[in-house]
Order: sequence, then structure tokens, then C-alpha cells
Amino acid sequence: MTAHTTSGVLAEVARRAANHPTIEAAVVGAVRATLPLVIQLVLRELYPGETLRLYIPKIGADTRADRVTSVLEALDGGSSAQEVSKALGVPVRTVRHIRARRGTIGGKPTP
Repeated sequence: MTAHTTSGVLAEVARRAANHPTIEAAVVGAVRATLPLVIQLVLRELYPGETLRLYIPKIGADTRADRVTSVLEALDGGSSAQEVSKALGVPVRTVRHIRARRGTIGGKPTP
């Protein structure tokens, strides 16, 4: 039979309670409710009285690089801009832009 100390028992109960789904949901809810206010306070502290415009790209840098690579590979395979556009779900104008900027974006050398 093992003797349990009060602090050991409390530590184990606290560990198990912290992993309970109800606690996790409560913490996530509290963070979601509080985080926007904290961000606003930090921005006010850093940029008092200034107008801030945040640029949020439609797609991330990784996604953009993957898209450029896919477009260039399809073009290198002999597909037309229209075919690449349909196959990848990218506007024809974007495909043409990527083709025109070959060598300056996406890390692909000019052929």
C-alpha cells in the first residue's frame, strides 16, 4: 500500500482536471473573448493616435509560392494559359502574369 501525500494527491487531481474537456473549452473561450481586447490595447500603446491599416494577403506566402511553382510546371509541360487556368483554378490573368515574370518570382530561372 502506498502512502499518498496531500500535495501529491492535489497535484494529480489538478493535472487530471486541467486535461478535462470542460476546462479546455473554458480556457479557449476566455482567450477568444479577451485576446482582441489585449491586441487593441497593445496597438494603442505602440501607435497612440495613429491610423493603422493592416494588409492581409488573400493567400499566404507558402501558398503563393506553391501556386507559382504549379503554374510554371504546367506551362513548362506545354499547357496554354487557359488550360493551366482551368486545371488549377487560377485566373488566366494570374497565369499570364506569372509567365511574364518568370525568373523574377518563384525562384525559377528564365528558360
